[in-house]
Amino acid sequence: MRRTSLSGVCVLACVLGAGVGGVGREAAGQMAILPAAPPRALKPGDPAPALDAAKWFKGVEVKSFEKGRAYVVEFWATWCMPCRVSIPKLTATQKKHAAKGVTVIGVSVDHGADASRKVQDFVDKAGDRMVYSIMLDGGGTGAAYLGGAGVQGIPHAFVVDKDGRMVWHGNPNQVAEGMELVVKEVADGAFDIRKHEERQARFAELDGKYSAAQRDGNWAEAEKLLGEIEAIRPDLASVLAATRYAIIVSSKDVPRAVAMARTVAAGEFKDDADALMPLADRVAGTPDLAPADREFATALARRLVDLTKGATAAPLSVLAVALKNGGLFDEAISTMQRAVDVAPEEMEKRYYTDRLNEIRQAKAAATVKAEPEKPAEGSKPAAPARP
Repeated sequence: MRRTSLSGVCVLACVLGAGVGGVGREAAGQMAILPAAPPRALKPGDPAPALDAAKWFKGVEVKSFEKGRAYVVEFWATWCMPCRVSIPKLTATQKKHAAKGVTVIGVSVDHGADASRKVQDFVDKAGDRMVYSIMLDGGGTGAAYLGGAGVQGIPHAFVVDKDGRMVWHGNPNQVAEGMELVVKEVADGAFDIRKHEERQARFAELDGKYSAAQRDGNWAEAEKLLGEIEAIRPDLASVLAATRYAIIVSSKDVPRAVAMARTVAAGEFKDDADALMPLADRVAGTPDLAPADREFATALARRLVDLTKGATAAPLSVLAVALKNGGLFDEAISTMQRAVDVAPEEMEKRYYTDRLNEIRQAKAAATVKAEPEKPAEGSKPAAPARP
């Protein structure tokens, strides 16, 4: 198991925009867009700067922040690959919290004479994957938010509470930073800056201890620490379930790991594709499962595909891996081909095409291994053994 801190959690699904999952894989990063950061002038608790829009492309046009409404102001660009990861997350955030007065705003920092055309083309192509307000920065928004907070990279999001205060900012792709939890608490009127800072400090402490336990192979301690982390960050429950599964597998107790996965998959996450994704990914990739456990891995992956109606590439990829590891190569190949076909971005298509070729190679290797060895040319066949 690759050693890492929880601060870098994300699975391939996160990188490809389908959700987050398991410890042990790096989260999508940020792309630098600004020179050296100026002295910080904008900090949590300060009044949120006004928006300076050159053009609105989609959704509600926010002229000013309304008291009683909360906002997520996220900076992105059409050329920024990590920004594409945040698109489905922001769409999910908008849908989940719209009824509680939350508006998500994507602020493009594209520049140049053709910036407006580029953004319009991108938004048109994204369609229903990008269901929140989109604007092109007129110049003042990025300066006030990114520059004011000393931020040099995108994607980067700012949360504005219902009193018009900027209360949090961070990378929306880093689940450890907790944007979704902050938005939920702000929407519910329960967010407290001081308590949030204390929570993050405690999280960092536990994260460090977890990393040390993982590094030392102290799996019992690592598993215990995951429980403590979940107690203060319940929003990470599905990520931590997948991580716990991996920890138990690392302790050489695969049957217990699968039993835990069965319980989680039948529990509160059973109808939540995003929550099931990290666990299904881990279980599908576990080698040498017992036949009944392999059937469970495949059934879990099929449920993931059913929940997403076969329209999302990452769940199809998980199912393809489960089928391949179960020796069902032909179905695995056709399933991974479906992932290639539905992937919306060329980068994703290339990724899944590489995985498709790996399955084909695995099938070829298995076929060769299964064929009986042929005698060398010119040699005589061995005489049958006497009874």
